[in-house]
Parts: sequence; C-alpha cells; structure tokens
Amino acid sequence: ELQRQAEAERAQAAARAREILENARALGERAIAEARAAAEAEAKRLLAEARREAELERRRMLAELRQAVVEEVLARARRLMLQEMNLERHRLLVESFLQGLTPEELQTRLS
Repeated sequence: ELQRQAEAERAQAAARAREILENARALGERAIAEARAAAEAEAKRLLAEARREAELERRRMLAELRQAVVEEVLARARRLMLQEMNLERHRLLVESFLQGLTPEELQTRLS
C-alpha cells in the first residue's frame, strides 16, 4: 500500500513537473513571440522614419538645386541685359557721332 501511494505521489509529482515545464516553455515562446513582434514593429517604424527623412532630404536638395538654377539664370539674364544695354548705348553713341548730335541730344536719346 505505501509503495502504491509513493508511486502515485511520484506520478503526480512527475505530472506536475511536466505541467510546470510546459507552462514555462509556453511562457518562453510567448515572450519570444512578443519580443520578435516588438522588434519587427520598431524596425518598421525606424525604416518608415528613415524613408521620410530621406524623402525630406531629397526634396530639400531639389529645392536648393532649383534655387541655384534660378539664381544662375537670373544672373545670366542680368548680364545679357547689361550687354544689350551697353550695345544699344554704343550704337546710339556711334549714330550720334555720325549724325553730329550734341551731348544733350545724345543724353536725351540714352534716357
């Protein structure tokens, strides 16, 4: 009788030990799954943030490039206008010389 009772207690203890091990294994697997899900979510968040920052940087660089192009075009246009104005002034000066205009008449034409 004592031996049977000891066997029953041993079987109960073994069953309880298996239950504890199964619970611990399930808890560990759940913790690993939660940690993996959290890591994946964080990685996705970081990737999205990096993409947003890269897009903002790309847009900033394009804006700077456009601004530089506009400034260069305006500078060239100014230089061209000045050249044209100087050419026109020289043409008027030569014409006035050829036509015998007085300095006052020439100034009126240049204005």
